[in-house]
Amino acid sequence: MGMANPCSAEVRGGMFEVNGYMGGLIGLGDAQWEGYPIYVGGSKHDISINPTTGNIAGLRLGYDITSHIGGELGWGLSNNDLNKISKIDGQKVGDVEELNDYESLFYGNMIIHVMPEGWFVPFLTGGIGLIYLHSEGSESKTDFAWNLGAGIKIFLTRKFAFRADVRNFNFKPENTGDHLNFLEVSGGLTWYFGGK
Repeated sequence: MGMANPCSAEVRGGMFEVNGYMGGLIGLGDAQWEGYPIYVGGSKHDISINPTTGNIAGLRLGYDITSHIGGELGWGLSNNDLNKISKIDGQKVGDVEELNDYESLFYGNMIIHVMPEGWFVPFLTGGIGLIYLHSEGSESKTDFAWNLGAGIKIFLTRKFAFRADVRNFNFKPENTGDHLNFLEVSGGLTWYFGGK
């Protein structure tokens, strides 16, 4: 399978795409959580969490309204980001207490293709969604989240492309005055069908 001719591969209005991806989540900074029910001794505690770096895998389904503008729905599953507690009631615990077992991301994004003509297509993206924080040792939570990012689509043929994304996800958990940020860096293959 060779690289597609730049004249024959491009983003076109009416195209659908299915993108499977894998990558990593990079935690950015600490956050303070007040009265979080981690059930140490059966009571609530104020905690500080130190987001770590974890893996992520997921699926995106997209549709290009025009060659420049499209939208997508996405889902991602991470194994261990946001799972380290650095302090409980102001006391350091050495990053050994686990808060979350996994995280799920659900989001809807707008895609803006900066240069849709040709086999190399840079794009900008932004959207909103939900993050579900699951834990065996505390309450599972669902919070509103937003994301901004950019990426590239490299067409290998008219129907297949390699896609790479860098996105910043931001959300404010309940009972905390801080926003949590983490960077998603991912890549995968995209299948295109349809199109004008």
